[in-house]
Amino acid sequence: MNTNTRIKWLEITENGDGYAISEDNKLFSTVKLKLIPSDIGDSRENTPFSFTLSQNYPNPFNPETVIKFSIPETGPVKGVVYDILGREVRTLLNGDMSAGNHEVKFDAKGIASGIYVFRLEAGKNSLAIKMVVGK
Repeated sequence: MNTNTRIKWLEITENGDGYAISEDNKLFSTVKLKLIPSDIGDSRENTPFSFTLSQNYPNPFNPETVIKFSIPETGPVKGVVYDILGREVRTLLNGDMSAGNHEVKFDAKGIASGIYVFRLEAGKNSLAIKMVVGK
């Protein structure tokens, strides 16, 4: 922020936007902030605010990829890979997980090249990503 006056109010929103008001009542906004996960401190501080599913990396892949996701509450989680016709190919997750940031590896050995969908369900939440297996 370009100001020589003191900041009297500062807020960082859940999605990483930063806002501040200086003593001379000027409003400043910052670029998106990227929160860096840490194992230090209260575990509640590191608990994600929302259910997220990141695109797998690498994509396309052969034969292995990593899928990262976040769940805000402890509970049952199910993660299934489907082929393009909607047929279940492999279940990667099926059980209780703690709130937090997680990742799962998908090894596509023995699976044909093509487009697949990974669907993640946790509580009432559901998200999906498209993955490409290239051999």
